[in-house]
Amino acid sequence: MGERGVGVDHATLNRWVVKYAPLIAMEAHKRKHKTAVSWLIEVLQVKYLNNIIEQDHRFIKKLTRQMKGSSPSTQPRQHWTASKLHT
Repeated sequence: MGERGVGVDHATLNRWVVKYAPLIAMEAHKRKHKTAVSWLIEVLQVKYLNNIIEQDHRFIKKLTRQMKGSSPSTQPRQHWTASKLHT
């Protein structure tokens, strides 16, 4: 304020801050956009879907790996066991 040629005591500035800061904060809070909750829900949904896809990928990879390395006589048993786990 002194740069603009206005002489104000520091106690006066302190009273202005105490008086007007809550009003400015309340007005800023009114204008604030409420996006945090919807953004968080969207992130959680994406993580959940990604987890489901990863589990399916691991399950399919495990099935195909077992079938590639096993003998033909053990394949039906392994397929039945894998089917029981998935249901």
